[in-house]
Amino acid sequence: MSLDESPPINNDMPQHPFTILGLTCALITVFTTSSLPAEARYFGGYHCTDHCKGHAAGFQWARQRRIANPNDCTGGPSQSHIQGCRAYCRDRMRDATKDDDGRPID
Repeated sequence: MSLDESPPINNDMPQHPFTILGLTCALITVFTTSSLPAEARYFGGYHCTDHCKGHAAGFQWARQRRIANPNDCTGGPSQSHIQGCRAYCRDRMRDATKDDDGRPID
């Protein structure tokens, strides 16, 4: 085959390989993003899994007991409760009714 000749067309091969690649990427994107949470929320820098209710409860618990040392935040009913207590120790003035983005905790 010379440089002026086109390669022979193989009718068994798809004529638009980028269409197949694009469709594959689109399907991967759909299946990957559909398993992600709608929106990540944080309270005191800690990731929330329960709309930050556990973190807010731990924060309020620490506030009522005037906990100052984060090492005293052990033995709570959940990891989020302990993290909320630790968040109180780092920032006693924050609003316990809102997440780090200012969205209400309901």
